[in-house]
Amino acid sequence: MVSIKIGSTAGFKYLWLKTVTGFDESCHCAKCLIGRHSKDFGKHMKPDEFIELPYKQGTLLYFCGVTVPYVWEANMHLAGIVKAGAISATQLHNGTDLEVIGMERVAILPDKALELFPERGKDFLTCRNFQFAAQVFGRNTATAE
Repeated sequence: MVSIKIGSTAGFKYLWLKTVTGFDESCHCAKCLIGRHSKDFGKHMKPDEFIELPYKQGTLLYFCGVTVPYVWEANMHLAGIVKAGAISATQLHNGTDLEVIGMERVAILPDKALELFPERGKDFLTCRNFQFAAQVFGRNTATAE
């Protein structure tokens, strides 16, 4: 079980949560993360109210928020693995927080994407969705050039 609370959804054009089960290295942004979007998490959420979602231990979760107006540095990214007793949080550009009880944070590091996909352009290598997927899943050697 995972409990999620967001202080405010103001200032986001897109706000989503996805379970991640794989990596499509042919694209970036949300499409590169294979999995399901949650219908429960998004801009429709009430501020400061916890929602509970029945994710199993070991499930990978990815939270993303794209700001409006768009400011790359202000976009929200929080990734982790469902783990009982863990707590993850991140401060949002609007001055509030996203809090996730029952998820251990996984830092999103750009190094693995650059190492595995040096031929990709800026759109791929600066995309934190792509960076996360590359570090967790690596390169699919069956389709690697």
